Amino acid sequence: MTRRCFMNASWIPVAAFTALFTALAGCAGGSGHDDSADAAASPSADYICQDGSQFTIVFDSQDSAEVQMHGDSFPLERQPAASGMHYASENGQHVFRGKGNEATWTIGRRMPVQCEVSS
Repeated sequence: MTRRCFMNASWIPVAAFTALFTALAGCAGGSGHDDSADAAASPSADYICQDGSQFTIVFDSQDSAEVQMHGDSFPLERQPAASGMHYASENGQHVFRGKGNEATWTIGRRMPVQCEVSS
């Protein structure tokens, strides 16, 4: 009997996005107004990095995200990832890689900075 293994890697980003969306939905706080429509439309996460920098990543869709940092916005497109999430700018100057509550953020040729979801 031949056993088939259906290891199509295309489901991994979908699963990662779904897991992140579910986790973020559970972290929604009471801010005094109804954020449910905003959260459903664009899930986001706040990160703090080892170098002291902070940013917010907003997942516009399954295939795109935007990092907001110091008043600047960096649009990113989903990239193939063996595990977790991988988004990069069109020119490759800004790269976000994440899995669970941890991520790396890279700008240009700088070393990647270790970051984690802020509480």
